[in-house]
Amino acid sequence: MPRARVAVVVLALMVLGLAACSDSTAPNSRNLAQLQLYALTPATVRSLVVEVTGPGISPPLVVNIPVDSVGVASGSLSVLPGTGRHVVVSALDTSGIVSHRADTTVTLVAGANSTINLVLKPLVASVPIIVTFGTVLIDITSGPTVMAAGDTASFGATVTGVFGSVPADSVRWGSSDPSVLAFTGRRATALRSGSVMVTASFRGATASRAVAITAAVVSGTFLLEQTRPTCCAQLATYALPAGTATVTIPPNSGQGDLSPDRSAVAYWRPFDNRIFRAAADGTGEVILASGAVNYSPRWGAAGTMLVFTREVGGGEGSREIYVMNADGSGQVRLTTNASADEQPHLSPDGSKIVFVSSRDGNAEIYAMNSDGSGQVRLTTAPGFDGSPSWSPDGTRIAFTSDRSGALEIHTMAPDGSGVTQLTFASGSPPAQVARWSPDGSRLSFVRTVGGRTAPWTVRADGSDAQLLRLPPAGVVFEFVASWRAP
Repeated sequence: MPRARVAVVVLALMVLGLAACSDSTAPNSRNLAQLQLYALTPATVRSLVVEVTGPGISPPLVVNIPVDSVGVASGSLSVLPGTGRHVVVSALDTSGIVSHRADTTVTLVAGANSTINLVLKPLVASVPIIVTFGTVLIDITSGPTVMAAGDTASFGATVTGVFGSVPADSVRWGSSDPSVLAFTGRRATALRSGSVMVTASFRGATASRAVAITAAVVSGTFLLEQTRPTCCAQLATYALPAGTATVTIPPNSGQGDLSPDRSAVAYWRPFDNRIFRAAADGTGEVILASGAVNYSPRWGAAGTMLVFTREVGGGEGSREIYVMNADGSGQVRLTTNASADEQPHLSPDGSKIVFVSSRDGNAEIYAMNSDGSGQVRLTTAPGFDGSPSWSPDGTRIAFTSDRSGALEIHTMAPDGSGVTQLTFASGSPPAQVARWSPDGSRLSFVRTVGGRTAPWTVRADGSDAQLLRLPPAGVVFEFVASWRAP
């Protein structure tokens, strides 16, 4: 004969039912016996019926518990405590016929009660059902109460009661606002600042914990380019978390880049058209490139090379990409094109250069080897794609594009695939000019708010956009020209 199968049913209450009693006024629920009900039944069972009788319970308390599509029945009842409580549990099949039944007489107390085991014997079926009445408790035992935007953390819970040891993955996790804190299993990612309630649930029992998400702590040494309406551009270093800014380069200097070791600044003067280098405090200025219109210097990761743009003839169509040593020697032309090639940036390993070219009719991003060979187009969207910048690990390129209808920050793989939009106007002014943080976890960009263009930062996945700082009085335009380690 085939061996009989056994189904386990655990009765676990979630919501208090109304207790039957002899008095016309129902007792306060805190004075009632709480029976939690959870059931896992055979496929033939469609509902469980629990009937409770005894002294003071009139009429009998009858609760029907439906079974869902996966064989789970859950519900709750509250019973007047006392002795001689006769509990009958019946299982009904799809035809409404009682297929299993068992009963017991117990003493119930107010609140939680001891575990009661009951076996429903099959009447028209061959599979007995083991029933357990009891209280299920869940408690969140691990996980932070404060997180910074961008952080991830694992939460843990302990389940006690009739279920015995419960695997961690059996607990379901969620937050009151997934746009602030999102769960994958029991691991949570803080997306932006705010406050949420974290909830752990298991078979009808729940526990919750308040979690506060703070803005990400942004740190580094920034080279800021500032513009005042009465004058021109100037460069200043800005340190976080100290929050101090120092003007390092004389006015009428812009398009600067702070060297990777923060010891020097390369920059351009718009009315001079030469590229200069000075110490980070502005002293020791020397000329690196002259004799033509030269601008947009960017350091390589090693701090030994610079790429820049030069107008070799006259007008926009004569803009070409050059490379030179940190002292201005060894200047080599890398592009020769009838259209503008500009805004170059060296990859972290120095093997590639990304740049902007209009050779195919509109501004697109291209890449080439550091010797000028192997030039390939990376973007193909109509409109503008510009301001490319390599991530510190060389796996992503940030750029500005108006492909969404407004200038926004995007990233892509080095071959142009996997384009991801990071910023979204959503009623705010557009974003542009991206620069990576030293660890590659965030990017800076610029956005105009209240008539003043200010630097912002955003995580590399597009979450947690936050204002870096408001420009000082008199500055109408400020953006991060480079972001180095603190």
